[in-house]
Amino acid sequence: LKHKLKIFKHSKAVVIHTDTLALSEIKKTVEESTPNVIWAGEAEGVAGTNYSLAKVEHQAESVQFQIVEKKLFEAEQRRLATRFCLNIVGAVNLENALVAIAATRYLGCSEAEIKAGLASAKVPGRMEIIPHKEAMIIVDYAHNAISLQKLLMWTKARYPGGQQIVVFGCPGNKGFSRRQDLGETAAQLADYVILTEDDPGFEDPRAICEDIGSHLNGFVSYEFILNREAAITKALKRVQAGDVLLVVGKGSDAFQLRNGVRESYVTDSQVIKDQLQFVL
Repeated sequence: LKHKLKIFKHSKAVVIHTDTLALSEIKKTVEESTPNVIWAGEAEGVAGTNYSLAKVEHQAESVQFQIVEKKLFEAEQRRLATRFCLNIVGAVNLENALVAIAATRYLGCSEAEIKAGLASAKVPGRMEIIPHKEAMIIVDYAHNAISLQKLLMWTKARYPGGQQIVVFGCPGNKGFSRRQDLGETAAQLADYVILTEDDPGFEDPRAICEDIGSHLNGFVSYEFILNREAAITKALKRVQAGDVLLVVGKGSDAFQLRNGVRESYVTDSQVIKDQLQFVL
């Protein structure tokens, strides 16, 4: 956090989402050192925000919304006429879109320019939906507790009737606290977990999985399948109509970091497509 705060101190303008972690420290820093602070928050009409969401409509693979705007140094809020469409689902991506709109409006972009940019935004491995006629299958980069929590809460709210099956691991030789954080998050929100490799580095992938699993014991059923392709394949076999399968951590990464070597990997989404015999 302290390094990010240094960036704010040297910025002419910053956009801050009100649902940001460590908001009090960030607010103190920017109010002391940044001349132009733009606040973005999802709830419409909240006092103190410059940009917020309105008339949000979630669809299977996109979300549509309007924006309530109060430019810097203006007294009144107004709802922009444009209806924006983001073709990446998920709460985090909607937050990012709101902040991006606030930043580009500050820089002078028109509603039409922003609408076109958002409509074309697509990131492989970022809330990437793999077509399946009976279930929801998502590949995502979620690699910390907050991102996994938001993802699981979002899918649970939209697909409440099915099981939430999650495939993930943790990298070796770094971010050791994530093993507990991700384990506890999955224990609270998932229905079944398969622990697997995710850039194990110089560590034993089984030891990493056992570390994560110690935070799942007694809360959710889980198993170890160290080979990531095999883990995804097993998860697909568990999927029933109405279920959600989340394969998280690596996104579109086409490699595994193991013992100092960057080994080739076909990507999570390709493994799924191959198993489903899906042809692009």
